[in-house]
Amino acid sequence: MSRHIPSPPADARCPIRWLQARYRFGEDCRHISVPETGLTRIREMADELMGTAGLVAIYIADAPAKAYDLAEKLGRVVGTVQLVPLPAGRSERDYQDRDPIDEYRAWPYGWPCRVVHAPPPQQCPLLSDLVKEVYGPGAPFLPFVAPLRYAPMRLDQKMSRALERYFN
Repeated sequence: MSRHIPSPPADARCPIRWLQARYRFGEDCRHISVPETGLTRIREMADELMGTAGLVAIYIADAPAKAYDLAEKLGRVVGTVQLVPLPAGRSERDYQDRDPIDEYRAWPYGWPCRVVHAPPPQQCPLLSDLVKEVYGPGAPFLPFVAPLRYAPMRLDQKMSRALERYFN
């Protein structure tokens, strides 16, 4: 059973418009963050989504489980978040994340959010499987995910619809 935290009204459709890579995710996620190269994109994403029902899907990068998150989350789209307004007097620098291994400020910019979906990992799709399903069995996965190292990715309509089957 997919866990909704709290959900929008029943008649509201929540389109998934963006994909963001993270190294951890759970119901307690209060912000998303990006590396130095992602500031322009996170602002673009916020400008597009603020005041709408649009969501950001969260992908857990395929990295060493002991360093980041549970092994069963690796490589999966594990939930969605909705961006919320920056509080007065706050900036993107107030929502940074540190690397969980060396505590280096690897993601110096961020944006506040609220978790909308956080289902158990076994209910979450592998992003590599979705890429094959949406773009064909020969679709290359690494070129698809490579840009996520630098910034959030705006989704095309085909991938957005595929993700909405899991999270709406």
